Amino acid sequence: MSDITRDRRRRAVSLITLRSSTTESENIRHWATKARNSSKTSCCNRRYQPNCVSTFSGEDQIPIVIKGTGYYVPERIITNEYYKEQYGYSEEWIYRVTGITERRRSTDTQFPSDLAVEAANKALTAANMTPDDLDMILFASMAGDYTAPPTSCLIQDRLKATNASTFDICGSCTGFVRAFHVGSLYIQNGYAKNVLVVSAETTFKGANVNDKDTIILLGDGAGAAILSKSDDESGIIAFESGSDGTKWQAATILGGSTRHLNFSEDEYYFSMKGRDIYRLAVLHLPNAILKALQKCNLSIDDVDIIVPHQANMRILDSIAHRLEVDKSKFFVNLYKYGNTASASISIALAEAVEQDRIHKNDIVVLATFGAGFSWAVTVLRW
Repeated sequence: MSDITRDRRRRAVSLITLRSSTTESENIRHWATKARNSSKTSCCNRRYQPNCVSTFSGEDQIPIVIKGTGYYVPERIITNEYYKEQYGYSEEWIYRVTGITERRRSTDTQFPSDLAVEAANKALTAANMTPDDLDMILFASMAGDYTAPPTSCLIQDRLKATNASTFDICGSCTGFVRAFHVGSLYIQNGYAKNVLVVSAETTFKGANVNDKDTIILLGDGAGAAILSKSDDESGIIAFESGSDGTKWQAATILGGSTRHLNFSEDEYYFSMKGRDIYRLAVLHLPNAILKALQKCNLSIDDVDIIVPHQANMRILDSIAHRLEVDKSKFFVNLYKYGNTASASISIALAEAVEQDRIHKNDIVVLATFGAGFSWAVTVLRW
């Protein structure tokens, strides 16, 4: 099949999916209207009023802020030309269907904890903290260094963060944002003061070289953020998350589990049904974003920047279309890092800060989706 024919078929599938989603669109329009009406009728000033109604902050709640961010990507760059030589895909076709021009690959001696430590140290520097200041380390990844011990323990050892309790969160591509939720609640309830949330992926080590439609998407990297009590009105103001366990087969790593002790070689690797992921992401994530905003009496028009999971440009385009926002509101670095799974949001957030794309009092939305099928959204006042 030629690249042109393949591209036409994928476009047809995308159009069919969108045209068959009338109910989904009506649902999204319902939440969009509700969110806009709530923001118009509310006495809440989005920039300076800390007591918006939400699932997290309020008069009796401690505001939680990001004190510092950091990211790390391996030095080796894999361009689309590499896949042209490997699989016969043209560079232009890969970019057209994915939005990716290059991605990073870890060395044979680099593993998730190695990347995570690099990102964590940068976040600590940005927060003007030392490892001794950390009370907790939460690590999110599709696959850590080992099944046991938890990779967070390896990170604690490397950082010499002897005061920190640690544990891993397995949330696939939603892991970083879900760890964000958990870390915030620990601070909120007085069990921690400073929480390091870090995600890292070495996706190429778990990629099936025979699954050429998936491997061209993947990249390696790590990102980190440090959560602490806020000294002013900035901070996390809403969460929204959900799952649809009936769609668990859309993205899997089956091999090595207790259910698949005797597994085939293909089951050892990450597998994804791209069309299903596209449909589910476009269905659930816009709804989740609007619900999260509605909880704190904001509308999509109030948002300054959306930092989405960097999965595939077609998915991001469709989500922006469903939200009826210009794509310029989305921070995108997919083109140079590829899909780094759970690390994509953390890398994108840290890079957005580094590029001065986020400013004081901005309304920032972190929005992600992944295997499960699951999704998670955080709204922050920077």
